Amino acid sequence: MMFRKIVLFLVLVTTTYIGAAMEKNTYIIHMDKIKMAAKLFHEGDSMQTYQAVIDSINEMGNFTCPKIAAFGAGDLNYPTFAVNFIGGVQNGSLEYKRTVTNVGTPTSYYAVQVEVPNGVSMIVNPKILSFNKLGRKLSYKVTVVVVGKSKTSSDSSFGSLTWVSGKFRVRSPIAVTWQ
Repeated sequence: MMFRKIVLFLVLVTTTYIGAAMEKNTYIIHMDKIKMAAKLFHEGDSMQTYQAVIDSINEMGNFTCPKIAAFGAGDLNYPTFAVNFIGGVQNGSLEYKRTVTNVGTPTSYYAVQVEVPNGVSMIVNPKILSFNKLGRKLSYKVTVVVVGKSKTSSDSSFGSLTWVSGKFRVRSPIAVTWQ
């Protein structure tokens, strides 16, 4: 029972922080502390240790949630793409932006390869990421467009976006659903 209460608490806290209008660095600090609290509890640390982490989150101060969400789930810089089209949408599109960091060879080039899920077309810009130093960050945009007839709520399709550079392949799964 206690585990369920803590999981529920973490979900509520995480949801609150995601919807909060905070500066990027503050958001990251909050999320890191939430992850640490979950890890400590999962590893069987005492409630006192867990409570100390939660108290440190609370000490960071109050914030006010915006009336309109500052960003959506698709705006998070996750390596996966969960594309949700609502209703019998036709000619709809969604755009995602991702930022990647070069952790490999200082000078490297990655070309995109896309396995497009059924029912959509995809546009990726740029098609090549050119890194000139270690730690460099580059961004790309993915636009997913509905093609063909409208789908039903039980339809889903899957694909992937892969950045390829010689022997290295960085793959991001894509799941498209119509709700």
